[in-house]
Amino acid sequence: FGSMGGEGQPQLQTQVLINMVDRGLEPAEAVARPRIRVVAGGGVVSVEADDPDARELNRSGLEIELVPPQHHSHGHAHAIVIDGPGSWRAGADPRSDGSVERA
Repeated sequence: FGSMGGEGQPQLQTQVLINMVDRGLEPAEAVARPRIRVVAGGGVVSVEADDPDARELNRSGLEIELVPPQHHSHGHAHAIVIDGPGSWRAGADPRSDGSVERA
């Protein structure tokens, strides 16, 4: 898969992989899930407001920045899973204007 997001790219890519591998989500679901991002410098954790763990993170004592759901600052990602010859699944991030199309 590929992603945009500056210094947040490794964080974004890790979250998408966890969503697909550990949680068993389809690529479209995996890239659309709420995200968290440690802001450059490490002092602030940016959390999309629809993240189910946002409330718990707020009680953690960390400096939390809540941003709207599917916020552009959390990068954009697209993912493709190839299941075999001619068989694949893909997802385009709703945070961007991309789409999935079979050619």
